[in-house]
Amino acid sequence: GDTVSGQFEAGYGAHDRWQLRGSVDIPLDRIAAIKLSAFLQDDRGYARNAVTGENLNNGDRAGLRLGLRLEPAAGLSWNAAVSYIESNGENLMAVRCGPADPADCGGRRISTGMVSDRLIGGVPQYSVPVTGRKANFALGNALSTTLVTSDLEWAGDRVRLNLLTGYVSMEEAYALDFGDGRGLPDLGTPRPVVRGFIDGGRSRLTDGSHSQFSQEVRLSATLGPVELTLGGLYLTLDEAADVADIETLENGTAT
Repeated sequence: GDTVSGQFEAGYGAHDRWQLRGSVDIPLDRIAAIKLSAFLQDDRGYARNAVTGENLNNGDRAGLRLGLRLEPAAGLSWNAAVSYIESNGENLMAVRCGPADPADCGGRRISTGMVSDRLIGGVPQYSVPVTGRKANFALGNALSTTLVTSDLEWAGDRVRLNLLTGYVSMEEAYALDFGDGRGLPDLGTPRPVVRGFIDGGRSRLTDGSHSQFSQEVRLSATLGPVELTLGGLYLTLDEAADVADIETLENGTAT
């Protein structure tokens, strides 16, 4: 914006969810301006773990963004932004009534034996050997993202040249139980009973990263009734994932 202005919003709702967000425009001089934006959200989770007593499936998120606009000369502009976002929260299977107690209703229920806190005293988090950082991941899902964008533009009467640059980096760390604390079903037990296995029923631990860089050159021109766009794009991608799958049989043996 060309003048100092902004907005702010606050909210509170079910499951003790509260959220804040806002932004402010700050012109520095006639050729430069910035916009600062942020948001924050927290809640206690809408599902209760009937085995551990924890509240799960929360949505805790926060983000910060700084935008910059420069117009040093006629027809020349640069718009750039950098953002950082953190998102922590599970989305585990939750049922209306407790799997171990059908009379336990009135909300959403989960029955995994995995806990969302790190075990103290040097005790291994899982009963089977797991290597790497993921060996200490507790139940949960954490994702952080960094995003950088840049658009450098020169515009003439009939020609426009853009240099478009982008970079994104994402780090993920999660330990999730897709079996809800129950063993793998077989012909004799198509619907296994809730056992609350500490390693989960069918769990996946992931320590992953993803990064991407792109550079584009774009030339646009107007020739009478014809509009032309020519350009080239360079794109590079790097991904890595350190993954462990843990399965617990109905007899309680984890592999």
